[in-house]
Amino acid sequence: MTTQERILTKALELFNEKGIEYVGMRELAAALDMRIGNVTYYFPTKDDLVGHVARGLSELNARTIIQTENLTMESFLLMLRKTFDNHSQYRCLLLSVVHLIGQNPIMAENYKKTQV
Repeated sequence: MTTQERILTKALELFNEKGIEYVGMRELAAALDMRIGNVTYYFPTKDDLVGHVARGLSELNARTIIQTENLTMESFLLMLRKTFDNHSQYRCLLLSVVHLIGQNPIMAENYKKTQV
């Protein structure tokens, strides 16, 4: 596992446990037993880190939600279940969505695009 992957994995773990708004970059660095500079080398700001975490969910869902002409009720329900599992794995994003939209301009803009 690369350093960047280790940071993302630990961040997701801490975010899910405590909430995104309650985990700081220094706390994350301490949990990883690394210096804050090592974390900020890969993710200069917390917004950058949260953006990467959000992209992880987006990529996972893109691999899960597949359009097909031969969609059956069974395959639809399986896809829905896998999507639910994805969101459960990244539950911190859903639990902190109001905070994230208020604090992160990129996420706020992406959210606006879904409201069309």
